[in-house]
Amino acid sequence: INQIVSDFLELILNTNIEKRYTTYSVNMSLRELATLLWEELHPWMTAVSQDKIFKLLNTDSSVTQDLGCSLIELNYQACVDGFSTNNIITLANSANSSIQRKARQIFLEKLSHIRANPHELLESVKLLESKWKDNQDFAYNIFDRELNIEEFTLEIIIRILESTNQDAIELGSNLLSIYFEY
Repeated sequence: INQIVSDFLELILNTNIEKRYTTYSVNMSLRELATLLWEELHPWMTAVSQDKIFKLLNTDSSVTQDLGCSLIELNYQACVDGFSTNNIITLANSANSSIQRKARQIFLEKLSHIRANPHELLESVKLLESKWKDNQDFAYNIFDRELNIEEFTLEIIIRILESTNQDAIELGSNLLSIYFEY
């Protein structure tokens, strides 16, 4: 069964069925097949790699994105451990609000790792420039309330100041003042 499921996931990821065939019956068949996998073949789901889950979440298909969200729940720790900060930011910029929420949740789980690694913290500045206001507010709160000034490097503060987001620029300005007082 694992090989069948693996082949099925590759088919979904590589053929983009919903774009090629736009008839209701094909979309419904894909949805029915995803439902079957979820309801009847549940044991295979914990064996799906975080890499495949990430790919499912990054398709244009709402069906495969929903399947990816379900797979995160069953493989949560593997996703927390396996998703890079860049992966999380990519997911946070998804148009799918469920994927955005999962990305923020995983980011919080990884926050102690991110804050201990200046490169990861620098990468996370991109959340301040997210396409979505919820993510911008989330990132602002992390940088403003969760992190201590000792965790910031001058490079991180400058990167925040270079943002196109006005709230981020104000945050960067405040951080810069605090940084030099510290």
